Amino acid sequence: MSRLVRARRAERDRGFTLIELLVVMLIIGILAAIAIPIYLHQRKRAIDSSMKADLRNVAAEMETYYVEQRAYAGLSQTGRSVVISGGDTVTVSSGTTITAKALSAASTVASSWAGAVGFCLTATNPQGSTGTEVTWNSLAGGAQAIACP
Repeated sequence: MSRLVRARRAERDRGFTLIELLVVMLIIGILAAIAIPIYLHQRKRAIDSSMKADLRNVAAEMETYYVEQRAYAGLSQTGRSVVISGGDTVTVSSGTTITAKALSAASTVASSWAGAVGFCLTATNPQGSTGTEVTWNSLAGGAQAIACP
């Protein structure tokens, strides 16, 4: 009887075979090959969403300036800080660049900010989706799928 118990115990203690370890590594490799591209795509979508949020924040500051001054103002960007001409500052996401154009009509660029009745903002980020440019047209109702005029 004790020989039988020793034989079973020796059978259990032998560990994994090389084939079993290779199969497990193959399965892990397949799962990683599926998961990594999905993760990278989600990261780009998150950057695109942060650009939209940055545009909403800058547009809100532009509208706040308009309420106080009864005129729209241009903006400048240094690093992550976007400064509205009136002095208000908005911090944007890393890598995001925002530009502004004065509008005299929903599809017409004004010659200066003095005669502007609206504005169009454009946000770009090289880490976002390929070719992603998010725009905000105050006269056309906010976020737009088309570029600024």
